[in-house]
This record gives sequence, structure tokens and C-alpha cells, in this order.
Amino acid sequence: MVLKITPAKYKYNLDGESELSRQLATSGGREIVSILLTAGGSSAAARIHDSNNGAGSSSNSILIAANAGESTPYTPTHPTLFNQGIFIVLEQGAAQGAEVFITYN
Repeated sequence: MVLKITPAKYKYNLDGESELSRQLATSGGREIVSILLTAGGSSAAARIHDSNNGAGSSSNSILIAANAGESTPYTPTHPTLFNQGIFIVLEQGAAQGAEVFITYN
């Protein structure tokens, strides 16, 4: 199987020590290329919502979790389409230095 490499136009690092959430895009047609969640001193969880208004439901989201001191990558074979926008939330582990790095188009 030959996989097409998908370059990402945008990247953002959500540092849990300075902010817990961020609206990255407010228009549809955005594609998630990759996500890397790195936990600090405790476990961490991040949720990426298909949302354009700073809120979202769990049914239209991706949840990623990482154990203490480890990283969890999300690298789909093909970019994941988000129809409304991208809203990212660090749900757990922010006080212990968790970070989420996301690349998207």
C-alpha cells in the first residue's frame, strides 16, 4: 500500500500551563493531519471538537489520552475532515505540564 504524504499548512502547540483551550479555525473544510499529546507529571487527555463556536459535543470530536511522562500520536492514514471548524481543549493534565501539538489544513 502506498500512502500519500499530506503536508500541513498550519500547526499549533497548546501548552497546558498557559491556556486550556483554543479555537483554531471557524470555517469548515479543515483537515486534521496529526495530533501529538504529551503528558507531563500525570496522565493527560485532549479533545478536538468539530466546532466553530468554542464549544462542541463529544459525538463530533476526537479524544486522545496519554499516560504520565508519555506521548500519544494520532496520525490517520488520510486527514480527518472537520466540517465546522477546529476547537481544541486540554481536559486533563494541564497543571502537570501537558501539551498538545496539532497540524491541520
